[in-house]
Amino acid sequence: MFTLRRMNRFPGAQVGAYVLPTVTIVFLLVVAVLFFLRESYTRQVLFTGYLTCLVWFILGNFLGRRYRRLKLAVVPVGKAREMKGTQQIELRQLERPDLERVRYDGVVADLHSDELTPEWERFLARCTLAHIPVYHTRQIRESITGRVEITHLSENEYGALLPNGLYQGLKRLVDLAGALILLPLLAPLLLVTALLIKRDSPGPALFVQTRMGYRGRPFKVYKFRSMYCDLEGRGFTEGDDDPRITRVGRVIRKYRIDELPQILNVIKGEMSFIGRGPSRSASRSGMSRTCRSSATATWFGPVSLAGPRWSRAMPPRWTA
Repeated sequence: MFTLRRMNRFPGAQVGAYVLPTVTIVFLLVVAVLFFLRESYTRQVLFTGYLTCLVWFILGNFLGRRYRRLKLAVVPVGKAREMKGTQQIELRQLERPDLERVRYDGVVADLHSDELTPEWERFLARCTLAHIPVYHTRQIRESITGRVEITHLSENEYGALLPNGLYQGLKRLVDLAGALILLPLLAPLLLVTALLIKRDSPGPALFVQTRMGYRGRPFKVYKFRSMYCDLEGRGFTEGDDDPRITRVGRVIRKYRIDELPQILNVIKGEMSFIGRGPSRSASRSGMSRTCRSSATATWFGPVSLAGPRWSRAMPPRWTA
Protein backbone atom coordinates (compact mmCIF):
# COMPACT_ATOMS: atom_id res chain seq x y z
CA MET A 1 0.00 0.00 0.00
CA PHE A 2 2.88 2.36 0.82
CA THR A 3 4.48 1.72 -2.59
CA LEU A 4 1.21 2.27 -4.47
CA ARG A 5 0.56 5.47 -2.54
CA ARG A 6 4.00 6.85 -3.41
CA MET A 7 3.57 5.94 -7.08
CA ASN A 8 0.23 7.74 -7.17
CA ARG A 9 2.03 11.04 -6.46
CA PHE A 10 3.71 10.97 -9.88
CA PRO A 11 1.71 12.76 -12.59
CA GLY A 12 0.45 10.38 -15.26
CA ALA A 13 1.30 7.23 -13.29
CA GLN A 14 -1.04 4.27 -13.94
CA VAL A 15 -1.13 2.73 -10.47
CA GLY A 16 -4.09 0.43 -11.18
CA ALA A 17 -1.96 -1.93 -13.26
CA TYR A 18 0.25 -2.68 -10.24
CA VAL A 19 -2.52 -3.53 -7.76
CA LEU A 20 -2.97 -7.19 -8.79
CA PRO A 21 0.74 -8.17 -8.94
CA THR A 22 1.57 -6.28 -5.74
CA VAL A 23 -1.18 -7.87 -3.64
CA THR A 24 -0.46 -11.30 -5.14
CA ILE A 25 3.27 -11.14 -4.37
CA VAL A 26 2.60 -10.06 -0.77
CA PHE A 27 0.23 -12.96 -0.13
CA LEU A 28 2.61 -15.43 -1.80
CA LEU A 29 5.32 -14.27 0.60
CA VAL A 30 2.95 -14.82 3.52
CA VAL A 31 2.21 -18.35 2.29
CA ALA A 32 5.94 -19.05 1.88
CA VAL A 33 6.66 -17.90 5.45
CA LEU A 34 3.84 -20.04 6.85
CA PHE A 35 5.08 -23.03 4.84
CA PHE A 36 8.70 -22.82 6.01
CA LEU A 37 7.66 -22.20 9.62
CA ARG A 38 5.22 -25.11 9.35
CA GLU A 39 2.45 -23.06 10.84
CA SER A 40 -1.11 -24.25 10.38
CA TYR A 41 -3.48 -21.99 8.47
CA THR A 42 -6.90 -22.16 6.84
CA ARG A 43 -6.86 -21.86 3.07
CA GLN A 44 -10.35 -20.43 2.97
CA VAL A 45 -9.44 -17.63 5.39
CA LEU A 46 -6.24 -16.83 3.50
CA PHE A 47 -8.00 -16.81 0.13
CA THR A 48 -10.82 -14.66 1.50
CA GLY A 49 -8.27 -12.18 2.86
CA TYR A 50 -6.53 -12.11 -0.53
CA LEU A 51 -9.76 -11.32 -2.38
CA THR A 52 -10.76 -8.72 0.22
CA CYS A 53 -7.44 -6.89 -0.07
CA LEU A 54 -7.55 -7.05 -3.85
CA VAL A 55 -11.07 -5.60 -4.04
CA TRP A 56 -10.21 -2.99 -1.39
CA PHE A 57 -7.16 -1.67 -3.26
CA ILE A 58 -8.86 -1.73 -6.65
CA LEU A 59 -11.84 0.17 -5.25
CA GLY A 60 -9.58 2.64 -3.44
CA ASN A 61 -7.57 3.27 -6.60
CA PHE A 62 -10.74 3.76 -8.66
CA LEU A 63 -12.29 6.22 -6.18
CA GLY A 64 -8.98 8.04 -5.76
CA ARG A 65 -8.56 8.59 -9.50
CA ARG A 66 -12.19 9.60 -9.87
CA TYR A 67 -12.55 12.05 -6.98
CA ARG A 68 -9.00 13.11 -6.13
CA ARG A 69 -6.86 15.25 -8.43
CA LEU A 70 -3.17 15.95 -8.12
CA LYS A 71 -2.78 19.59 -7.13
CA LEU A 72 0.39 21.17 -8.51
CA ALA A 73 1.63 24.72 -7.97
CA VAL A 74 3.00 26.41 -11.09
CA VAL A 75 5.82 28.97 -11.10
CA PRO A 76 4.57 31.57 -13.63
CA VAL A 77 7.69 31.89 -15.77
CA GLY A 78 8.60 30.65 -19.23
CA LYS A 79 6.61 27.79 -20.75
CA ALA A 80 4.96 26.99 -17.41
CA ARG A 81 2.43 29.78 -18.06
CA GLU A 82 1.15 27.87 -21.11
CA MET A 83 0.39 24.64 -19.25
CA LYS A 84 -3.20 23.54 -18.71
CA GLY A 85 -4.64 21.08 -16.23
CA THR A 86 -6.46 17.82 -16.94
CA GLN A 87 -9.12 15.73 -15.22
CA GLN A 88 -6.43 14.13 -13.04
CA ILE A 89 -4.13 17.14 -12.53
CA GLU A 90 -5.06 20.58 -11.20
CA LEU A 91 -2.59 23.38 -11.93
CA ARG A 92 -2.57 26.57 -9.85
CA GLN A 93 -0.50 29.58 -10.85
CA LEU A 94 1.49 31.14 -8.01
CA GLU A 95 1.59 34.92 -7.68
CA ARG A 96 4.67 35.05 -5.45
CA PRO A 97 7.30 32.58 -4.19
CA ASP A 98 5.19 31.25 -1.32
CA LEU A 99 2.77 28.33 -1.05
CA GLU A 100 0.74 30.30 1.54
CA ARG A 101 0.16 27.22 3.71
CA VAL A 102 -1.71 25.44 0.91
CA ARG A 103 -0.87 21.75 0.57
CA TYR A 104 0.37 20.83 -2.91
CA ASP A 105 1.49 17.50 -4.37
CA GLY A 106 4.34 19.20 -6.19
CA VAL A 107 5.64 22.33 -7.89
CA VAL A 108 6.05 22.81 -11.66
CA ALA A 109 8.58 25.23 -13.12
CA ASP A 110 10.36 25.91 -16.39
CA LEU A 111 13.88 25.30 -15.11
CA HIS A 112 15.40 26.42 -18.43
CA SER A 113 13.70 29.82 -18.49
CA ASP A 114 15.78 32.98 -18.21
CA GLU A 115 12.87 34.54 -16.32
CA LEU A 116 13.53 32.30 -13.31
CA THR A 117 14.75 34.86 -10.79
CA PRO A 118 16.94 34.10 -7.75
CA GLU A 119 13.86 34.52 -5.51
CA TRP A 120 12.02 31.78 -7.38
CA GLU A 121 15.12 29.56 -7.34
CA ARG A 122 15.39 29.92 -3.57
CA PHE A 123 11.69 29.10 -3.35
CA LEU A 124 12.23 25.88 -5.34
CA ALA A 125 15.16 24.98 -3.11
CA ARG A 126 13.01 25.47 0.00
CA CYS A 127 10.30 23.26 -1.49
CA THR A 128 12.86 20.55 -2.19
CA LEU A 129 14.19 20.63 1.37
CA ALA A 130 10.59 20.40 2.59
CA HIS A 131 10.21 17.19 0.51
CA ILE A 132 7.81 18.80 -1.96
CA PRO A 133 8.62 17.41 -5.44
CA VAL A 134 9.76 19.95 -8.03
CA TYR A 135 9.03 19.04 -11.66
CA HIS A 136 10.24 20.52 -14.92
CA THR A 137 7.48 21.54 -17.36
CA ARG A 138 8.58 19.01 -19.98
CA GLN A 139 8.50 16.25 -17.40
CA ILE A 140 4.85 16.99 -16.58
CA ARG A 141 3.91 17.33 -20.25
CA GLU A 142 5.56 13.99 -21.05
CA SER A 143 3.77 12.32 -18.12
CA ILE A 144 0.39 13.64 -19.23
CA THR A 145 0.71 12.92 -22.95
CA GLY A 146 2.85 9.78 -22.70
CA ARG A 147 5.12 11.17 -25.43
CA VAL A 148 8.83 11.84 -24.97
CA GLU A 149 10.72 14.10 -27.34
CA ILE A 150 13.60 12.18 -28.89
CA THR A 151 15.84 15.25 -28.62
CA HIS A 152 15.28 15.57 -24.91
CA LEU A 153 15.93 13.50 -21.81
CA SER A 154 14.26 14.76 -18.65
CA GLU A 155 16.75 16.09 -16.14
CA ASN A 156 16.61 15.21 -12.48
CA GLU A 157 14.12 17.29 -10.57
CA TYR A 158 15.40 18.87 -7.39
CA GLY A 159 13.58 16.36 -5.21
CA ALA A 160 15.30 13.40 -6.88
CA LEU A 161 18.54 14.35 -5.14
CA LEU A 162 17.05 13.92 -1.67
CA PRO A 163 17.22 10.58 0.17
CA ASN A 164 13.88 8.97 0.87
CA GLY A 165 12.24 9.07 4.26
CA LEU A 166 13.03 5.43 5.05
CA TYR A 167 16.76 6.03 4.56
CA GLN A 168 16.68 9.13 6.74
CA GLY A 169 14.80 7.28 9.47
CA LEU A 170 17.27 4.38 9.46
CA LYS A 171 20.20 6.80 9.40
CA ARG A 172 18.84 8.63 12.42
CA LEU A 173 18.31 5.32 14.24
CA VAL A 174 21.90 4.21 13.55
CA ASP A 175 23.26 7.60 14.65
CA LEU A 176 21.30 7.55 17.90
CA ALA A 177 22.22 3.94 18.72
CA GLY A 178 25.89 4.56 17.94
CA ALA A 179 26.00 7.72 20.07
CA LEU A 180 24.32 6.03 23.04
CA ILE A 181 26.80 3.15 22.82
CA LEU A 182 29.87 5.39 22.48
CA LEU A 183 28.90 7.88 25.19
CA PRO A 184 29.50 5.59 28.23
CA LEU A 185 32.65 4.17 26.62
CA LEU A 186 34.10 7.64 26.05
CA ALA A 187 32.88 9.10 29.35
CA PRO A 188 36.23 8.55 31.20
CA LEU A 189 38.18 10.22 28.38
CA LEU A 190 35.72 13.11 28.26
CA LEU A 191 35.94 13.63 32.02
CA VAL A 192 39.76 13.54 32.10
CA THR A 193 40.00 15.93 29.15
CA ALA A 194 37.61 18.40 30.80
CA LEU A 195 39.64 18.34 34.03
CA LEU A 196 42.92 18.91 32.16
CA ILE A 197 41.44 21.86 30.25
CA LYS A 198 40.17 23.46 33.47
CA ARG A 199 43.55 22.98 35.14
CA ASP A 200 45.56 24.24 32.18
CA SER A 201 43.81 27.59 31.75
CA PRO A 202 40.90 29.49 33.30
CA GLY A 203 37.54 29.26 31.61
CA PRO A 204 34.90 26.66 30.73
CA ALA A 205 35.85 23.21 29.48
CA LEU A 206 33.40 23.36 26.59
CA PHE A 207 33.38 25.76 23.68
CA VAL A 208 29.86 26.47 22.38
CA GLN A 209 29.34 28.13 19.02
CA THR A 210 26.30 28.75 16.84
CA ARG A 211 26.46 26.99 13.49
CA MET A 212 24.06 26.63 10.58
CA GLY A 213 22.70 23.12 10.19
CA TYR A 214 20.10 21.27 8.17
CA ARG A 215 17.71 23.53 6.21
CA GLY A 216 19.59 26.59 7.49
CA ARG A 217 18.52 26.11 11.10
CA PRO A 218 20.98 27.44 13.71
CA PHE A 219 22.13 25.14 16.51
CA LYS A 220 24.75 25.08 19.26
CA VAL A 221 27.75 22.87 18.49
CA TYR A 222 29.81 21.58 21.43
CA LYS A 223 33.59 21.20 21.41
CA PHE A 224 36.32 21.07 24.02
CA ARG A 225 37.90 24.49 24.46
CA SER A 226 41.37 24.52 22.93
CA MET A 227 42.13 28.26 23.17
CA TYR A 228 42.58 30.80 25.91
CA CYS A 229 39.51 32.84 26.78
CA ASP A 230 39.21 36.55 25.93
CA LEU A 231 41.99 36.47 23.35
CA GLU A 232 40.92 37.79 19.98
CA GLY A 233 42.79 38.77 16.87
CA ARG A 234 43.08 38.35 13.13
CA GLY A 235 45.54 36.39 11.07
CA PHE A 236 46.53 33.92 13.78
CA THR A 237 44.88 30.94 12.08
CA GLU A 238 46.92 31.47 8.94
CA GLY A 239 49.86 29.70 10.61
CA ASP A 240 50.36 26.60 12.71
CA ASP A 241 51.68 28.53 15.73
CA ASP A 242 48.56 30.26 17.00
CA PRO A 243 49.40 31.85 20.39
CA ARG A 244 45.76 31.53 21.46
CA ILE A 245 45.94 27.71 21.57
CA THR A 246 46.63 26.21 24.99
CA ARG A 247 49.05 23.39 25.72
CA VAL A 248 46.24 20.89 26.17
CA GLY A 249 44.50 22.38 23.16
CA ARG A 250 47.36 21.45 20.84
CA VAL A 251 47.12 17.82 21.90
CA ILE A 252 43.35 17.47 21.68
CA ARG A 253 43.33 19.23 18.30
CA LYS A 254 46.02 16.93 16.96
CA TYR A 255 44.08 13.78 17.86
CA ARG A 256 40.61 15.28 17.21
CA ILE A 257 39.63 14.84 20.85
CA ASP A 258 38.17 18.34 20.88
CA GLU A 259 35.38 17.09 18.58
CA LEU A 260 34.15 14.32 20.91
CA PRO A 261 31.53 16.45 22.75
CA GLN A 262 29.67 16.64 19.43
CA ILE A 263 28.23 13.26 20.39
CA LEU A 264 25.72 15.33 22.37
CA ASN A 265 24.70 17.04 19.12
CA VAL A 266 24.26 13.62 17.50
CA ILE A 267 21.96 12.52 20.33
CA LYS A 268 19.94 15.72 19.98
CA GLY A 269 19.53 15.07 16.25
CA GLU A 270 21.46 18.17 15.20
CA MET A 271 24.41 16.26 13.74
CA SER A 272 25.20 12.94 12.11
CA PHE A 273 28.24 10.68 12.11
CA ILE A 274 28.43 11.04 8.31
CA GLY A 275 28.09 14.42 6.66
CA ARG A 276 29.80 17.68 5.85
CA GLY A 277 31.05 20.34 8.22
CA PRO A 278 28.69 23.12 9.32
CA SER A 279 29.04 26.75 8.34
CA ARG A 280 29.21 29.55 10.84
CA SER A 281 26.03 31.56 11.29
CA ALA A 282 27.81 34.75 10.32
CA SER A 283 28.44 33.41 6.82
CA ARG A 284 24.80 32.62 6.08
CA SER A 285 23.99 36.07 4.70
CA GLY A 286 27.09 35.94 2.53
CA MET A 287 26.11 32.58 1.12
CA SER A 288 22.61 33.88 0.43
CA ARG A 289 24.08 36.61 -1.74
CA THR A 290 26.58 34.42 -3.59
CA CYS A 291 24.49 31.26 -3.88
CA ARG A 292 21.48 31.66 -6.19
CA SER A 293 19.73 28.85 -4.33
CA SER A 294 20.83 29.79 -0.86
CA ALA A 295 18.80 27.07 0.84
CA THR A 296 21.02 24.45 -0.75
CA ALA A 297 24.07 25.98 0.90
CA THR A 298 23.23 23.82 3.90
CA TRP A 299 21.89 20.90 1.86
CA PHE A 300 23.96 18.35 3.77
CA GLY A 301 23.31 20.28 6.95
CA PRO A 302 23.47 17.47 9.55
CA VAL A 303 27.21 17.52 10.07
CA SER A 304 29.50 14.81 11.36
CA LEU A 305 32.39 13.96 13.58
CA ALA A 306 34.24 13.41 10.32
CA GLY A 307 33.46 17.03 9.51
CA PRO A 308 36.69 18.33 11.09
CA ARG A 309 38.70 16.32 8.55
CA TRP A 310 36.83 18.12 5.79
CA SER A 311 37.09 21.53 7.42
CA ARG A 312 40.81 21.23 8.15
CA ALA A 313 41.40 20.90 4.41
CA MET A 314 39.42 24.08 3.76
CA PRO A 315 40.61 27.66 4.39
CA PRO A 316 41.30 28.34 8.09
CA ARG A 317 38.26 30.62 8.47
CA TRP A 318 36.04 27.50 8.43
CA THR A 319 37.66 25.94 11.47
CA ALA A 320 36.59 26.55 15.03
